[in-house]
Formats: sequence, structure tokens, C-alpha cells
Amino acid sequence: TADAKRNAAYNIAVLFYESGNVGLTAKWLDRAIEEMTTTELVKFYESFNSIISELFLRQRVADGMSLTQKLLGKTCGINNKNKEKLLKNYIVMGLATRNDSKAVAFVDQQSKCRFNNSTMLASYEQIFDYYIDFKQITNADKIYRERLSAYTKNLYRKSEYVGKLAKLSREQGNSSRYNNELNYIYRRVKNKKNLAIETIDEVALAEVADVERAVNSF
Repeated sequence: TADAKRNAAYNIAVLFYESGNVGLTAKWLDRAIEEMTTTELVKFYESFNSIISELFLRQRVADGMSLTQKLLGKTCGINNKNKEKLLKNYIVMGLATRNDSKAVAFVDQQSKCRFNNSTMLASYEQIFDYYIDFKQITNADKIYRERLSAYTKNLYRKSEYVGKLAKLSREQGNSSRYNNELNYIYRRVKNKKNLAIETIDEVALAEVADVERAVNSF
């Protein structure tokens, strides 16, 4: 029967997984995801999650990312706690292997797949911090303006993003690029001590620079 055929693919994948054959595990898991109904996938979601996580640990990154795409694609319309772990692992492995553009595109697709705002925000924050760490200010700025800003209007949270961008910009020779945004956030918030340390530092440095320019102008 069709049910037996679908279950057979899954069971074969599990057997290869338990025997340590990651190549055939990935092959049969792909087939199982392809053939199973959404209801069946949900039933075995935790197991799928564990196996895909193991593929990532075994450095089968391409297989893990491909299976994650297929599994989340087929279960786009459902709520399941395991989906968040799959998404997080996909981003981590995508960034670790310099597939950042693929990670961004994949997270963009998940906006329609019943992930809550906090999950989407955390996902884009992972990518933003990656770009900051690797000094890619253009990409970091784009993530901030086009993604992070869409998921939060909280000025304290935004102060962290702008502070990091301002610090990186200063290190790359442009100390004034984010001054207006920094000053706007600094003026608008009531509790300055809750601002991100990066923002406090950059505002202070900008004020010192202004004083120095004023002194030098005499």
C-alpha cells in the first residue's frame, strides 16, 4: 500500500542512521520526506530533526540544508516546536559554510510559514551578527534596514543594531555615518542605562569628536 511504501522509506533511513551510514541515511530520508503526507511528517518530526542535526554534526552540510528546506517546505502551514530548531541549525550551518545569501533567502521564505515574530527576529539577528563579525557592513546594514526593522520597533533593541553598525563604520574610517540615527535613539529613550553599550560608547565618542572640532576651530 501507499502507506506502507512511505513508512518503508522512513524505516530504511532510520536503519542506515543507526548503522552510521550518513550518505544512505540522507538519500532515504529525502525520499521519506518526499513521499510522506504532512500528517505523517508531523508524527515523526522529532526524529527527522534529530537525524538532520546529526547530518550537520557529521559535516554533511549540503544534505542537512537540502533536507531542512524540503521538510520545512512541506510543513510550512503547521505549528511545531521542532521547526524552530531546524531553522536555527540551518542558519548556523549556512553561515559556517559561507552560504550566507542562501541563509538569508531561506529565512525570508519562512515569513509565510507560521513562525512567530520573535523567531524571525532572532534568525535575522544571527545573520546580522555574522555580517558584523566578518566586517561586511553593507550586508549588515541591509539586514538591519530591510529585515530587523520590520520585526521590531523597540528603540532599545534597535540601539544594539545601530551601535554595532556605527562601531564597525568607525573602524572602517567613517565615524559619522550613523550619527543621526544614534542621536535620534539616544534622545528618544528615557532610560539611557538600558541602551546597548555599543550605542552609549559611540554617542560618547561622537560627542568627544564634536568638542575636539570645536576646540580646533578657535
